[in-house]
Amino acid sequence: MEITAEAAARKMEMNPQKLRVMMQLGYLKEVGIAFRIPGNKKWSYYIQEESVDRYLEGLKNGKRD
Repeated sequence: MEITAEAAARKMEMNPQKLRVMMQLGYLKEVGIAFRIPGNKKWSYYIQEESVDRYLEGLKNGKRD
């Protein structure tokens, strides 16, 4: 299920703006993607709740890609 950046940040115990910037810079690719439509100043985020859960589980188990 797709979730908002705010919901993902809450699950990750992170500030939403930090999550957005990290995604814009290409970090957290395993969580989702940040993209901008050409000519548009606003960023959009595609984040799957299952991806966030897998990422957090990996951190808990000591796995970092």
